[in-house]
Amino acid sequence: VVLDDHAPQCNCTTTTLCSIFSQGIYYLYPFNIEYHILASTMLYVLWKNIGRKVEHHQQHKTPFRLHGITVGMIFGLIVLTSTIAIVVVYLIQIGRSKIKSELALTMFYLHAIFVLALMCTAGIVALLIYRLEDRSLDNSKNPARKLDAELLVGTAAGSWLLSWGSILAIICAQAHPKYTWYNLPYSILVIIEKYIQNLFIIESIHREQEKGNDDIKTLRIVTISLGSTLSLAPSYKEIYNGRAACDSGEVPCLFKGSICGRENDGGGGADKEETNFSFCSRNSVTNNKRRILKNIAAFLFLCNLSLWIPPAFGCRPEYDNGLEEIVFGFEPWIIVVNLAMPFSIFYRMHSAASLFEVNCKT
Repeated sequence: VVLDDHAPQCNCTTTTLCSIFSQGIYYLYPFNIEYHILASTMLYVLWKNIGRKVEHHQQHKTPFRLHGITVGMIFGLIVLTSTIAIVVVYLIQIGRSKIKSELALTMFYLHAIFVLALMCTAGIVALLIYRLEDRSLDNSKNPARKLDAELLVGTAAGSWLLSWGSILAIICAQAHPKYTWYNLPYSILVIIEKYIQNLFIIESIHREQEKGNDDIKTLRIVTISLGSTLSLAPSYKEIYNGRAACDSGEVPCLFKGSICGRENDGGGGADKEETNFSFCSRNSVTNNKRRILKNIAAFLFLCNLSLWIPPAFGCRPEYDNGLEEIVFGFEPWIIVVNLAMPFSIFYRMHSAASLFEVNCKT
């Protein structure tokens, strides 16, 4: 009986080129499957839109702006930088010795647990903000939007399968090395984080855009500054879009917290000033919510890019952990990992693209 050691000898004359090619296949394999998944989704969207009549309407351009998302970008870049450092150390240390491999796995799990916990917290905050808002969902037929939601849930099933496999392996294993216990909270957080993130993205892409009332659009706001005369401030639409201050150089009352009133010829009474002040307060709260949501979307965008890097570039503890192989056997577990890993990698990239769209539309 000849045993397959999974490492057939190469008979090529150019051993260096062959070695580069054989090692590159290991890293390019997920990208190959990811490409076919993406191509299939694009063809599906094209197929569903054949013969579909869409009402022609002016589409609002939603460019990406860094203004107002500094906090989310800073925290996201910190996560991205630390993830790259973790991946480099992991690839250097893994397989060198038993102690170094265990330290590399422990380091990876602790970092991933911390990042996933932050992402869960950010997603919960965003969902709470959505629950407090009174805005209906857009249930119109849209094949691309429907496919986005289905892809998020479908591709998340790959990592859910791996996580549940790891949880079962930890429960059923007789011996538990110390580093394997970090795999338990990591696997649980992967399941919870993707569930929360899917809810956030799906609800974001299904929410109707705010439509300003005609009366609100034509509203003119008067800023009453301390010790100064009345000055005409920008319209509500200009303030809502965060544009420049009024012609006289005063900052709009929405950002200064001054008293607001409708433009009128004879001056307003106390009731009118109180009503318009509450109007400014409501819109100030709305802008704060939008700013928080944009920061959360930017943070999750960079976190998903960070979590895409390790499996895409060879940092895969599912192969190196060893506990699942002992419980399920080498061949069955490797088959499961090879099937689920490309979907997990695709999920992170697709989530990053969806979160970028959410950030632009918020």
